[in-house]
Amino acid sequence: MNQEQAALYRRIREFPLDEPGSAVGFTRRLAAENGWSLERAGRVVEEYRKFAFLAAAAGHPVSPSDAVDQAWHLHMTYTRSYWDRFCGEVLRKPLHHEPTKGGIEEERKFARWYSKTLGSYRAFFRSEPPADVWPQPGSQAGISARFERVDRTRSAVVPRFWLRGLAALAAGALLVAVLLRFGDAIESGLARALNLRGPSYLALYAQAFGAVLAAGLLFRALQRKADRNCPENEEELHPYEAAYLAGGARRATDAALASLVAREILGATPSRRRIRREGLLPADAHPLEASLYEAAGVEPGSETASLHRAGAAALERIRSRLVSFGLWVPSYRNRLAVAVPLVAMAALACFGLAKIDVGLERQRPVGYLVLLVLVSVAAAVPLFGRPLRRTRRGDRALRQLKRSYRELQANPAGEDGAAVPDLSMAVALFGVSALSGDRGVELRAALQAPTVPTAFWAGCGGSGGAGASCGGGGGGGGGGCGGCGGGGS
Repeated sequence: MNQEQAALYRRIREFPLDEPGSAVGFTRRLAAENGWSLERAGRVVEEYRKFAFLAAAAGHPVSPSDAVDQAWHLHMTYTRSYWDRFCGEVLRKPLHHEPTKGGIEEERKFARWYSKTLGSYRAFFRSEPPADVWPQPGSQAGISARFERVDRTRSAVVPRFWLRGLAALAAGALLVAVLLRFGDAIESGLARALNLRGPSYLALYAQAFGAVLAAGLLFRALQRKADRNCPENEEELHPYEAAYLAGGARRATDAALASLVAREILGATPSRRRIRREGLLPADAHPLEASLYEAAGVEPGSETASLHRAGAAALERIRSRLVSFGLWVPSYRNRLAVAVPLVAMAALACFGLAKIDVGLERQRPVGYLVLLVLVSVAAAVPLFGRPLRRTRRGDRALRQLKRSYRELQANPAGEDGAAVPDLSMAVALFGVSALSGDRGVELRAALQAPTVPTAFWAGCGGSGGAGASCGGGGGGGGGGCGGCGGGGS
């Protein structure tokens, strides 16, 4: 903050929000109307003051979180001093409340404003917005449209997670009812399948395997679709965000280390695979850089393996931001994408194991079936066990970034004296193989195995006012398929 901004923030913090002569103070009223504790309401009030400062000083339209918006609404409706004193004397400019006009474009606009607001919050206050008051972008989208006034004397308010629990209980009860009602039919069907002759069962298992495989791949593909509420990111990603998009947490850490080494803030000891401090970290350094600098320490420094674990908090914020823009698959979808196909394939494998047991009991050959079950399990683990990374929107964004910066891969950046941001983006998009030159070779040797191909060294050498607004049967002798337990004798 400069002196003028510091004076503005001081005036905002000193301004009393309570209306003179009121029996109920502003904070207490805010707590009562929202069902909050006084402690939470007090913290929301302080965040509202910061929001008012950002609205006046950020230089771009801002948008509050829902909690801050409740404080803003109350301030405008509860007090007479909002326009005359707070806007006129404290902010010295009007702070208008601009409601959404509805529609997807409006949602995207306010999502962009909200992301910019969080960015300005970090820049001005040099700290992360508290997550319980300022949720990550994406979780905020459309929240105001889901609120209604409820008379709690006539209606019960039930938390949604209770309903989810009741729904799960109802689904379990329905499954039990189906098993009780159709259990005999299901058991009879399974018995007939297990009594199929060898070739017939192998054909059935192969068909089921193909169906489960196709359904699992389709299910995983559907999980890579961006949430409808996630806004399109119209701003260029930060190099560390591009790095995470291209190669996950490790790539982002490599890009940050490359930038710090290029600026001689950190130094590399390739023979020992260690990174150490060499210079001073700028006050406006990225949170990931700050985490790595703190973890590196002075001579002899820290092992690169430990540095890749040091920036977990900053990396999580980067991942959350990519999720909010629909570029990265959310965690809950990842769990579904792994669990559902694996459970389906495990059920199929159990079906095969049951037939193997029948074949062994009847002294029939089961070699082919054992092989088929092993193939199904071996195929499921690599196909379904890997977590998803980018959404399809993220794939498109990464392709666009690589097209935009293809010269960093085609031309040795050292020949052009590229700046540090180009170095960061080169490592972000193309990995540490995009390093050459003396310091680049040192860093590359420290970050990866010694036997890597040499690539190149990327040498280091808004507007708006105060407007604001509130991602078969047996039979016969069974079988001579040579690989599957045959039918009943």
